[in-house]
Amino acid sequence: MDHEFMVGIAASGILYMSAIWFYLQALQTEEASTIAPFFQAAGVFLVPLGCHAYFLIAGLVSGAILNPPFCWW
Repeated sequence: MDHEFMVGIAASGILYMSAIWFYLQALQTEEASTIAPFFQAAGVFLVPLGCHAYFLIAGLVSGAILNPPFCWW
């Protein structure tokens, strides 16, 4: 597997586990009916961020392919 792919998987797991940790910490101080909607609404915020990152990366990659920095012409 590619090294970047593995780093992405590790970063995703770390972010997910940190979200679970904050969720469990919040459950110790509040009722579950108060905290659960916030945890479930995380996707509403993450999907637009993921789409933005996809198009940003796609633009950078296509620009790098069209204008590679190592061209001699």
